[in-house]
Amino acid sequence: MDIHEDEYWQIFKPPVDVNSTEKYEYMECKETNVNVSDLTRYEFVSKDLDAFHLPAKSFILVKGKVLRDDNTPFAGDTNIALVNNGFAIFQKAYYLINDQLCEEVDYCHQATTVISLINWSDDYTRSAGTSALWYKDTGNGKTDRNRYITTSTEAADVITSVTMDNANYNMGHTMRAEVCKEGNLVTIMLPLSHVFGFFNDINKVFRGVRHTVKLVRNDDKNIIYCAAGIAGNPKFKISNMSWWIPILRPDLTTLARIENELLSKSSKLYWQSMNMYRSEAKRDASPAWRITTSNFKPVRLYVVFQHTDKVDTYTGNNAVFDHMNLERIHVRINNHQFPLEEYTCDFTDKINDYNRVYHSFLEAGLKYSDVDSGSQVSYSEFKSLYPIFHFDVSKHEENLFQVSGMCDIELRLNLRTVPTADYHIYCLILYDRLATLQGVGGRMNIIL
Repeated sequence: MDIHEDEYWQIFKPPVDVNSTEKYEYMECKETNVNVSDLTRYEFVSKDLDAFHLPAKSFILVKGKVLRDDNTPFAGDTNIALVNNGFAIFQKAYYLINDQLCEEVDYCHQATTVISLINWSDDYTRSAGTSALWYKDTGNGKTDRNRYITTSTEAADVITSVTMDNANYNMGHTMRAEVCKEGNLVTIMLPLSHVFGFFNDINKVFRGVRHTVKLVRNDDKNIIYCAAGIAGNPKFKISNMSWWIPILRPDLTTLARIENELLSKSSKLYWQSMNMYRSEAKRDASPAWRITTSNFKPVRLYVVFQHTDKVDTYTGNNAVFDHMNLERIHVRINNHQFPLEEYTCDFTDKINDYNRVYHSFLEAGLKYSDVDSGSQVSYSEFKSLYPIFHFDVSKHEENLFQVSGMCDIELRLNLRTVPTADYHIYCLILYDRLATLQGVGGRMNIIL
């Protein structure tokens, strides 16, 4: 049996000197076209195949301004801003390895918003998250920028004024409006690890591998959120966009070892990719939605609802979700139900019985027992703004996928009341993925 001593007994153990990396520099990969301001599709390709790239730490840098359609700025007091989360700029994202499609993410904004609400702590959102234009919506999620409200009463010719906190105050929208006002330049840094599982899970350097990132722009009506009645057809005019990726150089000893391994060695790469699916517009209270059939094994599913009047419009906030007065919900994979005891909840005022689904939401981001940083979503905010329903499908009978090697995924639910307006259902699925990394003639090849 191996004996491991506590670190404080290692009295005379010398410190570890980590000096295997001689160079670590971010290099800019510009969009393949010269002028990005008029593009709706963007492509970035790593150029130097002889260099060691570290895509896990790379990011897209976007610079632009919120303007009228005639390229003039709005007045400083105009109630207009970009929506929360800089990934709202993009509708779709693709990652290719040596021109082979590795990952594809649709509805980037909703997908990355769900993941960020689950995984990011409140501390992170208030600090580093703001570089990605993350200023979480609060209040009722609308455009109210009045932090306080004053009420006046008159009795016996005496007017009494009382100032109190405004429950509908949206701090996130207010802060984003300040960033975007008067045509100010907005700079947004978007780590690709927030959208591609390969970048998030594979923290390795690659040489001889061509990495390609393709992005499809969203409609301005899904990028900008403003109060009703604002004229000028707002737009987000992008002036610059580039991909920054670290280029590394090892010391001679490390380089000799790596070059020897790259002659013939191989290993496995494991990561979780994500795909976002959206239903057609619905208005029924008991829909059964067959989401997809996949040859990848799902690990987790996240389901959110959103009224259709929140998308494709300047006056709808597509960064917040709706609970739809949900009563019960479960998913089926190859006719196997998750969870076995389906989720039941009641969002009715004065009842507010949804602790089980909130608990599952916290467990998804390992926040349930995290007393140091915790979740950025409170119990009340879960109902009013961010109801995200999490399904852990990673534990199951081994024969669940053995018959066909495929998984048929279906969602079943029941709402307490028949909706009076159309809604979409979004389902974000995380899949287990596997690839083979091979060394060939001093370079690398990835077999998907």
